[in-house]
Amino acid sequence: MGGKVSQLVAARRPAELAGLSHAYDSPESAEQALDHVLTAVPLPDALRAAAVRDNLAVHPEALREWPLRGIAADITDTVRAIDVPVTVLAGENDAVEPPHVLREHLLPHIPHAQLHTVPGVGHLLPFEAPDALAAELRSLSTRPGS
Repeated sequence: MGGKVSQLVAARRPAELAGLSHAYDSPESAEQALDHVLTAVPLPDALRAAAVRDNLAVHPEALREWPLRGIAADITDTVRAIDVPVTVLAGENDAVEPPHVLREHLLPHIPHAQLHTVPGVGHLLPFEAPDALAAELRSLSTRPGS
């Protein structure tokens, strides 16, 4: 995740850019990523603090691995093997994985996949739209064949 955030920041070419794998090096950089890339609506203070704390708690090796190799891993053949219905949820204002990108580059590779867009939110659906996410999960669990 940090790698994709870093790429978005790098694309804007800020003067202070030093590298692509530093989105969670400090509380300040984690706050910047959270406030300016990952979310489309302000989070309550306690939830925002927890999100920053959790992002900083990720193992340093994982933080390095994602932007260097993980983000580029091609899993297309693997996802084509999914043979159950899939619902992909996307925030309407997601700057990391916008709905149109998912529609064009993910859904064609997953048989039986459908995209649901959650209005007015960004990338962090569990934080920004927990009620909408819970409703979608309840809906999925009550569908025939669940």
